[in-house]
Amino acid sequence: MRTLVIDTRQQKGKHEAKHSEFRRMGIESVRSKLPAGDYAYAPKVAVDTKRDLYELNACLTVEHERFARECDAVPGSILVILTENDQGVRCLADLEAWVETDDALELRMLKSGGNVRKRLVGSTMAKACRTMHGHHGTYFAFCPPEEAAAKIIEILDWGEAVGDGGDADGAGPSCD
Repeated sequence: MRTLVIDTRQQKGKHEAKHSEFRRMGIESVRSKLPAGDYAYAPKVAVDTKRDLYELNACLTVEHERFARECDAVPGSILVILTENDQGVRCLADLEAWVETDDALELRMLKSGGNVRKRLVGSTMAKACRTMHGHHGTYFAFCPPEEAAAKIIEILDWGEAVGDGGDADGAGPSCD
C-alpha cells in the first residue's frame, strides 16, 4: 500500500476527522511539504544519489544510523541508492569484487592528513548493502557519472512497473 503525504501547511487538528478515517482505512500517512495540494500519494520510488563509493561507504558505516532513518523515511515507497563511480562498479556483484587500489588509498590518506589506514573492500560494502536491503528494503544501483541521468530515469521507470505489479521477483534495478 502506498503512503499518503499530508502537506505540512494543513493546520494540525483542523482535519482530524479525515485523518482518523485514513487511519481507520489502514492508510499510513506522513507530513511533508507538497509543491501543490494538501494530499498526495508518496512516490512509488525515489532515487538518492551518492557521488562515489567513498560516500556510500560513509553512509553504510560512520553515518549508518542517519542513513537507516533515511531509508525508512517514507513507508510504502522504494528507495534506490544510486552510486556514481569510475571504478567499473555497475551492480552489487561488481562491488563485491572491487578493492580500493593502492593509489586511491594513498590519495585518501593524503587528503585526510594520514587518518586513513584501512583499505576499502567491496565485499564488505556489498554485504552491508544486502543487509540494508534485508532490513530496510533499500535497493542499490551503480553507474558511471556520465550515465547517471539515464540511470535515474531507468530506476524511476522500474519503480513504477514494480508498483503496478511488474518485476515481482524483487531483483531490483538492472545490472548492466
